[in-house]
Amino acid sequence: MGRLDRLTKDRRVSERLIERVEFNHPERSKRWCIEKAIYDIQRDRRG
Repeated sequence: MGRLDRLTKDRRVSERLIERVEFNHPERSKRWCIEKAIYDIQRDRRG
């Protein structure tokens, strides 16, 4: 989760984001959920 932690600057926030993605996409892998959380943060910060 290093990259995600660098974006959030807080491990607990990173874990909550991943949990939310896992809840919404239970069929996906942990790695996919981490990448989705990273994508979502970057998308939100652009706009």
